[in-house]
Amino acid sequence: MLSWKRKLSVPSAVAIVLIALLVCGGTALAITGGVSDANRHPNVGSLVNASAGTYCSGTLISPTVFLTAAHCATDGSRVTVSFDATYTSSSRLYSGTFQAGQYESAVVVFRSPIPGIAPAQLPTAGQLTNRPRNQRFTVVGYGQRQWPIDLGPTRRAYAVTTLSSVSPTYLRLSNTAGSGGACYGDSGGPNFLGAGLTETNVIAGITSGGDEFCSFGYAAYRLDTPTARAFLGQYVRLP
Repeated sequence: MLSWKRKLSVPSAVAIVLIALLVCGGTALAITGGVSDANRHPNVGSLVNASAGTYCSGTLISPTVFLTAAHCATDGSRVTVSFDATYTSSSRLYSGTFQAGQYESAVVVFRSPIPGIAPAQLPTAGQLTNRPRNQRFTVVGYGQRQWPIDLGPTRRAYAVTTLSSVSPTYLRLSNTAGSGGACYGDSGGPNFLGAGLTETNVIAGITSGGDEFCSFGYAAYRLDTPTARAFLGQYVRLP
């Protein structure tokens, strides 16, 4: 984990606990300054706790594999996922097994294929190494829409961000008031390569963590590195 960032998942069971976690850290992020997603990214779903609602985001990368962040659950645990654009207590849930890798990648493996949803794609090896600083990405997730926190309905949303820097393991992306970005609840969600007319179905990285007030920037774990590919190659065919 980078020293400057906070995790962007929300493991709380009630609103009071959520507020305490947001202040003290150890939580996950959500989309700020974004747009309601509706059915624009149907392969993006949310990890759900039946008593507390959504707490992390992720993406279907094969009919039976859901990509998310390693800090969102315990390795080997049973978890549930919803793909509804707006999560409610009546949303359909799919149960699977959480498998965590090194660094931030993790997957949920379902016993049966998820029907009616086309999976997203993974990047090729080294695809993100020489991206320009003005490279745009589309970040998607179920996280908080603003700071201070908004406890309204949990909806899938997206925003356009730009690249600030690239390290061997992470992309650092902008999170400004004018363009939007990630916040609490967006951990594990995708950052698709490109935006607008140039947006692709390729997940460049998964949202990992950011600053405490969701205002300066956030990190996305790169999926084109040898470590990420070695883990994901155990579950899906790599491009």
